[in-house]
Amino acid sequence: MSLRSLLVLLDESSGPDAASRAARALALAHGAHVTGIAPTGTVEVPDALRDASGLKDLAATAVHLLIKRAEDAADRFAADCRKDGIGTFDAAIDSSDTVPAVSRRSHATDLVVLGQPDPDRTDHVGRRRALEEILLRIPTPALLVPYACAVSTLGSRVMVAWDGSREATRAISDAIPLLRKAARVEIVRWVSPRARQDSDGAVSRLDALPEWLRHHGVTATTRIEITETPVSDAILSQAADSGADLIVMGAYGHPRWTERLLGGATRGLLDSMTVPVFMSR
Repeated sequence: MSLRSLLVLLDESSGPDAASRAARALALAHGAHVTGIAPTGTVEVPDALRDASGLKDLAATAVHLLIKRAEDAADRFAADCRKDGIGTFDAAIDSSDTVPAVSRRSHATDLVVLGQPDPDRTDHVGRRRALEEILLRIPTPALLVPYACAVSTLGSRVMVAWDGSREATRAISDAIPLLRKAARVEIVRWVSPRARQDSDGAVSRLDALPEWLRHHGVTATTRIEITETPVSDAILSQAADSGADLIVMGAYGHPRWTERLLGGATRGLLDSMTVPVFMSR
């Protein structure tokens, strides 16, 4: 189990290269190949207006600007990789929109690195929706990096959010290459004071996790926290108290009529994350 290939979305809406910095740091730490992808996006022209010459010229100019922006992002990424001394990398320009571009390339990588959209940008709602859609589509785990990430380390002190679910188990398994390099791994289970703590067997499975991880060269501790706050708030509060520089958790998605939605805890982390979050479905 190793981390040998990374894909990072080069997107200016997530702060000054926060995701790129994280991806490059992981590539150096794991000796991994890293691909930076810069989607151009597309310009939609209504069918009724396709023959309007002025509009066609305007659309051509907009496409040129989109391509130029993607080329600049790819060039910056390549220059940063060379500066960091990364041995193997490439920067790709994709002529499609962000969601299909990342989804298509995610099938041939070990980890997708994404930035949290800056809430102060005017296009935040669309970017935020695209991030959710990517998480629901990709078959690989994702590392989400806060747009204002000021963390100087990544994965030295890891907090795993455990609830006994299949997604949580998958997240731990997928994160083992990162956990092996951590100085500290703490697995935390949150329960309501009114809940029967082991009604679903999650606590007993929690006790079995350190032995499982020990077989993979990971030393981990466990704890149970009683909380009445929303799980996403409890996770972030505990991460701050423990000085964690990485959160590992399962991401939840489910169908609702024709729309697919992320669960509440996952959405809460997307909006309020203060440290990088490793998510797996």
